[in-house]
Amino acid sequence: MKYANDNRVVRAIYAITTGPQRVLFYAVVACALLAYAYGPVRDLYVSYRTGDILAKQEAIQQEYKDGLETEVESYLSEQGIEEAARKQGMVMPGERSITVTGDGSSTDSSSRDSTSSSSADAASSSDSGALTTASQVEAAEQQVYADAPWYVKALDRVFFFSGVEGQAVVSAGDASTSSSSS
Repeated sequence: MKYANDNRVVRAIYAITTGPQRVLFYAVVACALLAYAYGPVRDLYVSYRTGDILAKQEAIQQEYKDGLETEVESYLSEQGIEEAARKQGMVMPGERSITVTGDGSSTDSSSRDSTSSSSADAASSSDSGALTTASQVEAAEQQVYADAPWYVKALDRVFFFSGVEGQAVVSAGDASTSSSSS
């Protein structure tokens, strides 16, 4: 009966794994495992990062939508319509419009009226960071990718992630049956 030590292959493997070149052997094995795992890890990272960016963009769109709904609801009342008309410089019959100019350092109470205070409120609400136009929403959505921390940007380079631009959702539902019939 032959022992395992008598086999040349077994002795060669034992010499490689325990001899002076064992560090090289283990380095080659580690590199092979990393190369094998890179594809699935990259796919996982890209899907996580894409989902994160899309969730933040959806939150921005939801914030804009909520602001529009609030604005529309304010126009549904008579007081809301009056306020919107006053913001555009219109006045009710029998009222006078007063425009105050200057640097704003003096507080002359006789020259203030409701139109100047409502325009100051509108200016302060637009400075608060609320998204009021579609172009602001688009700019905020594009900024989501650029606002990532340095370590996320480093991982983006390692995994060749370039953002969600150009990605499309593909369905295997009805579209595949209709394309095969044409």
